[in-house]
Amino acid sequence: MGEATKIERQNLSTRNGKYSDSESEARHNNTRLGQYWEKWCKDADAGRWVDSAKYEGFVRYALKDGKSNTYQVMYYLIRGYKLGILDNLSLVNIGGELVAQSPHMEHIIMLADGYEKGQKFVDFDGNVWPSEVDYMLAIQDGDKAAKFNFSDDYKQWFLQRVNYSKRVRERFTKVARIANKADHDYIQDFFWEWDERQIKDALSQSTGNVDNITPAGIANIYGGFIENAMYWTDADLQDKISKFKTADWKLFESWKKLDENGNPKMIPGTNRPEVKPGEMAYGDEQLDQRDIVFGNIPLRTYRDAILDALRIYDSTHDLDQTRAALQDSYRRIWGKAGFVSPLFK
Repeated sequence: MGEATKIERQNLSTRNGKYSDSESEARHNNTRLGQYWEKWCKDADAGRWVDSAKYEGFVRYALKDGKSNTYQVMYYLIRGYKLGILDNLSLVNIGGELVAQSPHMEHIIMLADGYEKGQKFVDFDGNVWPSEVDYMLAIQDGDKAAKFNFSDDYKQWFLQRVNYSKRVRERFTKVARIANKADHDYIQDFFWEWDERQIKDALSQSTGNVDNITPAGIANIYGGFIENAMYWTDADLQDKISKFKTADWKLFESWKKLDENGNPKMIPGTNRPEVKPGEMAYGDEQLDQRDIVFGNIPLRTYRDAILDALRIYDSTHDLDQTRAALQDSYRRIWGKAGFVSPLFK
């Protein structure tokens, strides 16, 4: 790490007022945030000066405006920290101000604290690393991270280590209380970690008959189910299947008013059922909503794929067959091989 970068790190907390300028600059380069971070990290690694305020401003913009994803932001926060571009105060401030966008920030703060204290880290294979920071940076290539290409080991670490951090799970609970403020660009990373009561509450309307979660957010959540199922343990998959059934029923069935015979009441002169007050009502129109994270895929495609897999589960209770069906859908939808770690079977 170069001397100029060290000085920049020491003065970081006094650079108030420059973040907004950097966020504005980031807005004009929002399709290349990863490329900028990667370049700055390489500059710092070579001892060249890096503008810490600009680096952090780009992070803040990415979280506020959903122009990155949690995997990428976490990677460059930690890498920037290890290289001295960011300091502990930066991580704490970002985590405190942007809790609704990134509850996973708690784990980043914990990682930095452990790194400072020289805490060792034992990976899933029992290998000992100098720190969890070193492990995380070793399992993910920077050039690939800049292009949203994340390794199976990195995703596995995120879903099985970060998501189960006690402090992160406490954050999940806090975000559930403000579900209407949760960013639909990031909600797929923690929605399925909420309990069923929190999911039911989130899938309702807030004051003013406004949906707590946008249709795009719901499409992201359903896409995230298929994406993340490749890395869930059997116990996780069982838990998420139960939560999915609750969420899907809440969105597509629970809002319908019923007549005395238990059939949906219809709005006079239409073929649309009446809606209970305060409910998010999903039907054909919402099924056409496309996600804004995984590839502009309609919610209908994700839902049909998950329901097909769940029919297998309900008839066989075989998690391997259920996971295989989700893997097939993963390949069909995104054209990539679905990964299942033998460590978590």
